[in-house]
Amino acid sequence: MIHSLRQFAKQILQPKEAGQEKYITFKKLLNNDQHCHELLAELEELYYQKKNIDVQVVGRVFRELSTAVAALVRDLHQLMPDRYNILDDYHKKFDFYCRFALAPP
Repeated sequence: MIHSLRQFAKQILQPKEAGQEKYITFKKLLNNDQHCHELLAELEELYYQKKNIDVQVVGRVFRELSTAVAALVRDLHQLMPDRYNILDDYHKKFDFYCRFALAPP
């Protein structure tokens, strides 16, 4: 809520700087989105190779994907505070279950 008020005040008092910050954040969001898609494609490629794959490779790609998704969620929060709060919870749950599934027995 306080972050929303700060952004609103900044838009009124310094509209040019606020617009530039939003543009930069949006560009970061697009870059993180692109990176997430590349990592998903890499995971999909590993899946469809039909070869024996080291689980550590899958774990490494997943950890990188999880970090990229966290950055994506952070950028969304910066663009639209108080709008996508539920995404944090979903990301944490998804990350936990995937790491659990990839953990050694």
